[in-house]
Amino acid sequence: MQTHQERYDQWAPDYNRDVAARNYDGPEYIVRYLMEIVNSGKVLINPTNPDFKVIDVGCGSGLVGKGLQEQGFRHIDGTDLSQGMIVEAHKTGAVDLNHPLPFFLHGQYDLTLCCG
Repeated sequence: MQTHQERYDQWAPDYNRDVAARNYDGPEYIVRYLMEIVNSGKVLINPTNPDFKVIDVGCGSGLVGKGLQEQGFRHIDGTDLSQGMIVEAHKTGAVDLNHPLPFFLHGQYDLTLCCG
C-alpha cells in the first residue's frame, strides 16, 4: 500500500493540471479571502513589506505561494511532506524552499497559511 507521501510524490508532476481540470480553486480562494481581510483594514498586513514573513504549511505545488506573490508578498517560505510537490513548488519561484526551517517556529513568521 502506498503512503500518502508516496502518492503525492507520484502525482506531483500532473497535480496542477489535474486540479485545474476539476476546477479546484482553494489556493485562489484563500488568497482572495486574505486580501479581503487586508483591504478591510481589520489586520495590519502590508504585503509589500520585505520583512513580513509568510509560511505556507503543506505548500504542495506552490499555488498559494504564487497567488501571494502576485499580491505583492515577497518573503514566502513553504514546507511539504512530499518532495515531489516541493520540486513543483520550486518551479513557481514564489516559495523559498532553499533553507531549513527553524526547529522552533514561534515568532518566526507573521502569517501561517495552510490550504488543501
